[in-house]
Amino acid sequence: MKTIVFTTVLITLLAGCQHHPKIDRDKLVAEICQSFKEDDRIDETDEIKIDRILSRHIDKYTYAMPDDSARALRDFVYVRLQRECREFREIVHHADKKNKKSDWAEVDLEPESQASKEDCDAFFNAGKLKYLEATGDTVVVNITSSIWEDRFPDGTYSRLSLQRTKQDEFVITFIESDNSIRKNMSHPGDQYRYKIIKKEGDTFSMFVEVVGPKLRSLFKMYY
Repeated sequence: MKTIVFTTVLITLLAGCQHHPKIDRDKLVAEICQSFKEDDRIDETDEIKIDRILSRHIDKYTYAMPDDSARALRDFVYVRLQRECREFREIVHHADKKNKKSDWAEVDLEPESQASKEDCDAFFNAGKLKYLEATGDTVVVNITSSIWEDRFPDGTYSRLSLQRTKQDEFVITFIESDNSIRKNMSHPGDQYRYKIIKKEGDTFSMFVEVVGPKLRSLFKMYY
């Protein structure tokens, strides 16, 4: 009798597990990105398109999840897609453009640097610089010869290693973060390539490329 009961319980547990497979989150992001690439509907707003495609892929996982877990999965996918998927990033930036409060701009081509050796040395010797998020929030960056550390207004941080590769270029590699957005956007080892374009007064014009997806942007950093 004990054997029968144990077997019945085991089968029940295994059957339950089959309804909650482990989610390969990066594979899910790739699948969602492909849907954005293939989608050609033009009769809906950006917000509705995003919600429709995300729901199609995510709801089958989140329907039986606790609210916190479901929200965490959606947050991860939404943020990670902005790093990995050009099509999704373009839609999000288009939807956010009317509320834009920063000086970031997406570009297709990489500009040539006009920065002198003195300009580049001033950047690397600055120790502390600032830049604006899309929300208008100011992020403080502590820079050493080997570390790039973002400090956000809510007290959270991101830490990345820094390697100067040319007079006017460097690569930062993600290590860790306790910021809710940055820890979803980057995995340990993800890289970002920067170029100093020029220095004007207390302002550095910068170029950044996400290594891998090759998403490119221009922005400014300030003393």
